[in-house]
Amino acid sequence: MRTILKAAAVAILALALGACGTVSTPAVQAKLTGKSITVVSVVGETVRLSWRGTTVFNNEFGEARVSDWGLRTRVEDRAVAMLEASKRFTNVQRAQITATRREEALEQVEDLKTGSSHVLLISPNESGDSIFNTSVGFEGLGVAQRSILRMGPQSAAHASLKADLIELGTFQARILAQTVSANAQRIPSPALLPGPRLNLDKTASARDALRVQVDAVVTSLLTQMGLDQAVGASADQPAAPSAPQRMLETPAPAAASQPAAAPTPQGAQTSPVRAPLVIEPGAPLEAPGR
Repeated sequence: MRTILKAAAVAILALALGACGTVSTPAVQAKLTGKSITVVSVVGETVRLSWRGTTVFNNEFGEARVSDWGLRTRVEDRAVAMLEASKRFTNVQRAQITATRREEALEQVEDLKTGSSHVLLISPNESGDSIFNTSVGFEGLGVAQRSILRMGPQSAAHASLKADLIELGTFQARILAQTVSANAQRIPSPALLPGPRLNLDKTASARDALRVQVDAVVTSLLTQMGLDQAVGASADQPAAPSAPQRMLETPAPAAASQPAAAPTPQGAQTSPVRAPLVIEPGAPLEAPGR
């Protein structure tokens, strides 16, 4: 019965989020100063594989377990490091749950016994295909490939993540803010073989690209909430971008008097980090009793 009620609450929560407006970053920051927080990630153990063929009937999808790539730990490490650097929280820790999807994680977060007042939940998200411009979007962390009649394949690594900042309460938890971010970049081809499955000759390139993207996307998620800023910092003066961000962000065009820059190598071409989707405080994780 409890499971059914929680499933219904999550469904109601999804509807509530769609109607929310923009959150005030200073207001969120004020709620967090002097509090404790636990980072929970449900991404990184597997990557999604997708091969876009000549028609939709030629598309192939799959997954590969890549726990040895260290992506889940990297997501957590990046978030924990930024939260600790802000000196906003009295305690920053991490916890693992069994859920692999956001909806399941929202149910399990309420039962965490970490002693923290807040939870930062990072989960897979969906975004558009910013590399091949097909109707098949990108989801979570993954490797994608595009080819026509199996000839001339082009490959890309992508990261699409969502962050929920959750306030734990005595009777129910509330989502204070939510952000999304996505990035994709081309990698050496063919990164996938029919099936699809990872091409072992190209896995190092895919792994390294995803590591860089994880750093940049997680940084973007927290920056949108203002959680990268030290206590007392002005929201109008954001922290300097991290190395992964500088690597992935597209530089401004050079002046006309300057010589044109050399073309970017194939392995370093990227799409920009996506704009945020932010919600206002107070969305309950469970429906109020009637």
